[in-house]
This record gives sequence, C-alpha cells and structure tokens, in this order.
Amino acid sequence: LTEDWRPEIPGLNAPGDYMADYAPNPWKTVKGVIDRVLAGNYDHFYPLTSGQNAAGTKATEH
Repeated sequence: LTEDWRPEIPGLNAPGDYMADYAPNPWKTVKGVIDRVLAGNYDHFYPLTSGQNAAGTKATEH
C-alpha cells in the first residue's frame, strides 16, 4: 500500500526551514497545502476526476 499524500513540513520533506517556516505557525503551512489541493494546483497530489482511471487517461464506456 502506498500513501497518496504526506503532510509537507518545511525543512524535513519540503523546501524551507523548519524553525523559521513551520514551527512558529504549523497551521499556516497546512492551510496553504489544503488550499492548493482544493484549488486543484497542488504539485504532489492528483485526485482522480470523474471519467478518469488511475493512468490519468479518459475511461472508455462499454
């Protein structure tokens, strides 16, 4: 099993500095990721949309 999403933590698994960019306000980072996911422009998460299969191609109807 694989994970579809892992939280971004600057300085650990994302660009940035943990103490400067994350530790003072973790919600700022988490909210930014959530906003990008909901807007459909998060770089590391590709939820399937209606009519697509796991390969990202349009499904055919039979």
